[in-house]
Amino acid sequence: MDLTKTFPRRPTAQLNGIVWLPRLIDKARAKLANSLGEYIYNCGSDQFFFAFTGLTADGFLEAVRNAADDAAVVAWFTAHARPLTAEETKRFNAEFAARGPDTPGARTWFQAIDADEGRI
Repeated sequence: MDLTKTFPRRPTAQLNGIVWLPRLIDKARAKLANSLGEYIYNCGSDQFFFAFTGLTADGFLEAVRNAADDAAVVAWFTAHARPLTAEETKRFNAEFAARGPDTPGARTWFQAIDADEGRI
């Protein structure tokens, strides 16, 4: 993954029913390839994801390093993240998607990212 030439997957993309996971995988792959460009691995949104799932940035990065593909990362995630009910996952996805700056009328972070990447 070379984020100096392309964008990571959208913030709303899901794997295992969880938003941000595909984007985080892309950013981890780019970090491992030293091709993050302007992106930051373990940014505030990544930290929000890690806090919710009970994972660490270093542990996730190592899992991506050892995974052949997304399916292997999802298998690792399922084995190492804290157990999540369907309701917790649904609530997390909604809460994560609604996060944004504290200024009136501001877009959510997901909308701002999509706008910055020319998707909306």
